[in-house]
Amino acid sequence: MHIVEREIRKKYRYSNLSYVFDVYMECEYRANLTQEEYEGLQPGEFRFDYESWERRLGISKKQLVRAIKELTVNNAVIVQTFKGRKGISSKYFLTRFKEQKKEQNEELKGNSKGTETNLENTGFEDDGGTEKGTQKEQNEEQKKVHSSRYNNLDIISNKEKGTSIDKIINAYTGNLELRNTLKEFLKMRKSIKKPMTDQAMKLLINKLDKLGSNDNEKIEILNQSIFNSWQGIFELKNKVVENNKTIDISSYITK
Repeated sequence: MHIVEREIRKKYRYSNLSYVFDVYMECEYRANLTQEEYEGLQPGEFRFDYESWERRLGISKKQLVRAIKELTVNNAVIVQTFKGRKGISSKYFLTRFKEQKKEQNEELKGNSKGTETNLENTGFEDDGGTEKGTQKEQNEEQKKVHSSRYNNLDIISNKEKGTSIDKIINAYTGNLELRNTLKEFLKMRKSIKKPMTDQAMKLLINKLDKLGSNDNEKIEILNQSIFNSWQGIFELKNKVVENNKTIDISSYITK
């Protein structure tokens, strides 16, 4: 437990504003998912909107407004870096990340100085070329490996072009037909004025995995909703999947 958490716990946890501590811990959790720059978030940043946070924490909007005021104005534990608007979440920054970064830099400087001293004492020369090469390799490796833990989806960061939702879809499946069908579902949602957020797409994918046993069935489930302009996805009606192909069995049903 670090000093900031200890102070917030002491001040709010056992008071009539105990929900402030719950909101703070959610901020900590969200901020700690972003250790490197990811999807427009800097280390220590997290997205915030009233509707999803109310639902997730089980508190009212009035309580959430009060909690944010306590954590920003009264304690400066978090600061707003981007004010959201309809359909776009706000961004906040956990201020202790700034101090943490400062401490890490000081520690790195100290370690570097200690290494130089050791080299001088042993009489060996510092091979600058090797050091630069090693650091460059580490940086490249970090760029390749960085991944998101958000909503249990392992999304690998890369230089792929496209929106964040495109990256979610591409990370989900290598089946081009399924990818294209998911994108057609997105277009349909826009046409009925119900555009999807990144989080909505992740939830849809999770539900699709539960409803469809293979890629062909998932494509049919999506097409069913696209054809009917349904906002959600549902189990196929009067259909079964045989040898990875979806067939209509309505003609075999005795009326």
